[in-house]
Amino acid sequence: MTDNKDFSIDNQMYRIEIFRNVQLGADATRIIVPTLILNDTAKEMVRVCVAGIQKFTTEDVEIWLVDNNSPPRYARWLTQFNANVNIILNHTEPVNPFLKLSLKQKIRYLFSPPLKKQMIDGSYANAIALELGRRVINPATRTIFTMHYDAIPIRYGWLKYMKSKLNATVRAVGYRQNTLRVKAPHIAGLLLDYTLFESLEMSFLPNMRRERFPNQPEYDTGDQIAMQIRTHNLGFEITHNTFNEPHLLERLSLDNHFRQMQGCDLCFDDDWNVFFMHLGRGIPKSTTVTHIPSKIYPTQWISFIHTYLL
Repeated sequence: MTDNKDFSIDNQMYRIEIFRNVQLGADATRIIVPTLILNDTAKEMVRVCVAGIQKFTTEDVEIWLVDNNSPPRYARWLTQFNANVNIILNHTEPVNPFLKLSLKQKIRYLFSPPLKKQMIDGSYANAIALELGRRVINPATRTIFTMHYDAIPIRYGWLKYMKSKLNATVRAVGYRQNTLRVKAPHIAGLLLDYTLFESLEMSFLPNMRRERFPNQPEYDTGDQIAMQIRTHNLGFEITHNTFNEPHLLERLSLDNHFRQMQGCDLCFDDDWNVFFMHLGRGIPKSTTVTHIPSKIYPTQWISFIHTYLL
């Protein structure tokens, strides 16, 4: 089923196409994944991300890919590559009206191609995709999981494990915690009790450089959710991970293939099994030609996933 809708965010009208291939009840978790596909490498990252979700998820889920104005051939590919995935095509370039830049940065920004503007202010573009996604899903949805397409679940029962952490006090579970700004769960792998979203006036929109709310602290995409949870005397939980706890790499045996990916975020369940993995900076890395030996890049990421996981 296809549909067209318009939504106004920050006084900007976003015209979207909705390709709804799967429609489940309110108990099904909605997995919302923003996409911007600029080349075939990024396309393959999206493919393996979805394949990982579908292989390792045993619970009912609706997968929603929210595309931020990718070039037409990649947008068309999204609508055709998987019949069990819902797609939102945003045809309006997400440009932050609050963006504050130096004169040099402003000149560079003004003369950048439209898609490059997203790269300059990726936080805002990411937030717009998540805001569009949440406006389209069933409003009675009980849980949502937001993730980046350079992240992948890699163990059966991963979602059941994360949902087991939710209770009357813990209303969100993150795969890792940001160490800057307001120390919130990272949006690249966040499970949220969505029944709170409207009542607690939550938002995915960021306050980078304090440009939206000068009297509030700086926060990134989705960080306001954690702030609202804290304000209402509720909590969130962070799984064990190698970003916040680098020493956890030593829990992997020397022959464990995940040691090849120690440049990524590896997340552990309570039995110390790796269940989720995040590359980080996937879109910029997919467009760069200069590689730093100590970092993992998308081609290595894709190859590892095909070899050991799919």
